[in-house]
Amino acid sequence: MTRYFFLVGIGVLLIRVNGFAAPTLSLVSDDGLASSSGVANSSDVLTLQLQLDTDGIDVSALEFSIGTSASTASQILYGSTPVSALSNPFTSGDVASAPQPGSTVDSTNLTTFTKGSEGDYPAFSRQSIAVFQFDISSLAIGQQYTLTPIGSEIGGADSQTSIFAPPNAFTLTVVPEPSTAALFAVAGGLLAFRRRMQSVVA
Repeated sequence: MTRYFFLVGIGVLLIRVNGFAAPTLSLVSDDGLASSSGVANSSDVLTLQLQLDTDGIDVSALEFSIGTSASTASQILYGSTPVSALSNPFTSGDVASAPQPGSTVDSTNLTTFTKGSEGDYPAFSRQSIAVFQFDISSLAIGQQYTLTPIGSEIGGADSQTSIFAPPNAFTLTVVPEPSTAALFAVAGGLLAFRRRMQSVVA
């Protein structure tokens, strides 16, 4: 993964020097705030929006994957509806291939959007184009994980590139379920009360 980001950085530098585009992929929260970090408990279904800035490229096709910092023991999986296009501009009919429900989130599990009709979608600046759903039930409480969109190829009739700008990752912090947190709070309160009573008796 480190080597990937190094190569992307060199590619972006060369592209900028030569005046070519460098599209950008981002993963953000699906809560209306579009933030690059968030918290969730392991029983939640995590949904994130994928954003794309084509940087001036008219587009009819996009191929990418999502990488994660999760280890083999703490895998992030795709949920029951791995990806939903937002018709902005890609539609559900443009989803040519997508990860299977329950499959592992990693850089080899590709998603491909291909415009189902002739012509390209006009170039656009950063906007949400799809929603992804993740199963985070195996993740450890109190740990942070990153999910990173990794572009493979993008283009239209007149321009294609496999070089993307550095992506914007999403950082997830796993927290206890509300019921678990409440039990800890009650237990802590009882322990503190017991200590106070003991000190009074003493």
